[in-house]
Amino acid sequence: MAAVNDVAHNYVVFEELSKRPEFLNVPNQRQLVTELTSELLNDDDSSDFDDCEQGHKSEVVLKHVLWCSTNILLKNFCRVLNDKVQDENNKSRKRKLQTLTNK
Repeated sequence: MAAVNDVAHNYVVFEELSKRPEFLNVPNQRQLVTELTSELLNDDDSSDFDDCEQGHKSEVVLKHVLWCSTNILLKNFCRVLNDKVQDENNKSRKRKLQTLTNK
């Protein structure tokens, strides 16, 4: 259940950052979101991850979970932005085609 809560925190951080126009200008958005969420969760001190038998620390597991979930969120975010651009291009093409066929 801890991973689900961590991903939920990551989603909230990502959503808040993606509303800001400066977010698009950040060179490494994935790193920014991951680090902010990690700091937020580390300050919370409610990590349910225990060190495993192979010696993996809970911080490493958290980093991998956040990195993957941020990657998915960014992929979906970029897809939505690209779809908006394509829709605008399609509207202008249709308008141009309609203008040319009316002549």
